[in-house]
Amino acid sequence: MIPKKVREKLGLGVGGRVLFIEDSRGGFRIVAAKSDVRALKGIVTKPRVPVSVEEMQKAMARRAVRSIRDSR
Repeated sequence: MIPKKVREKLGLGVGGRVLFIEDSRGGFRIVAAKSDVRALKGIVTKPRVPVSVEEMQKAMARRAVRSIRDSR
């Protein structure tokens, strides 16, 4: 359950939907699903060094394996 103060700040009503957005430090931000996409600006930072598609795919696969392993 999301606390009333947080729901009010996000402009959420009963049954309102939220998105959990992972930030660059591994934490999460909660945004109202009805939010304008511009509200997400700055949440995801640019990598310091350009990353290839292959490197991104490998990183996503490692993260998926870790997530599955941690959920057990």
